[in-house]
Amino acid sequence: MVDSYVEKPRTTVLAVVQAGNDIANKSIVPKSKLFEKAGQRTVGIITKPDLVNAGAAGWIAVLAKNQDTIKLQQGLVLLKDPTLKEREDLITPKQRSTNELRYFQSTLWKEQELDATRLGIDKLQTSLKTLLNQHIEKELPEVREEIKFTIRTSEQEIVSPPPKRPTISHLRMFLSDLAMQYHNLATAALSGDYHTSHTPFFTASGTIVGSTRLRARTNKFNAEFSHYMRGKGEKLKLGRLRFTDPPLKKPESIFSLKK
Repeated sequence: MVDSYVEKPRTTVLAVVQAGNDIANKSIVPKSKLFEKAGQRTVGIITKPDLVNAGAAGWIAVLAKNQDTIKLQQGLVLLKDPTLKEREDLITPKQRSTNELRYFQSTLWKEQELDATRLGIDKLQTSLKTLLNQHIEKELPEVREEIKFTIRTSEQEIVSPPPKRPTISHLRMFLSDLAMQYHNLATAALSGDYHTSHTPFFTASGTIVGSTRLRARTNKFNAEFSHYMRGKGEKLKLGRLRFTDPPLKKPESIFSLKK
């Protein structure tokens, strides 16, 4: 489901990463780069910087400045979530923004020389509004062309209806043709022939194996299972034994002896 949304060119991807976690290991980042290599519609969001040690502030600042190994064209925004007490007190959005900005104005974060336009929920809202406006302006002409194409296709289908089947012989021929198409499709699926016939049915996007490629998916799962069992399927792990003296047993009391 996530892939179906991320691969759409009109989707804005919000890659949310908790401070202290390696952004390169978060699945949403490599997934967004798989479908959108240019990075024009992916915005990074770093949350919970107040939960990490003070010594990690420098590394978080490098990440927030988009100077890490993983760079996003739209940059990253640093946010501080409300504390448990603030949520219990039901603070207003304005109070939340005030507390958040006060936190980033502390000495710890002032020393990092962060871009003020990339700090806080208010700056994120402004950034997203600008990005969405640019995205709509870019995609609107293509949307118009798609609508025009859909209208033309629908009109052609209305003007050119399917051929009539007035007699039993016509119906029998139609059903026989459907049965033959199904037979050819099932044969291609079982043999793994995805390119000779019915290519659109077996088309996969990028490096992802399509759900219609049953044989390919079965082989893929078998290979993954075999790799997992080869590496982690043992019942006992063998290693070097450490020989230590056995623990001394306490002398049994005569009162503890069974009669």
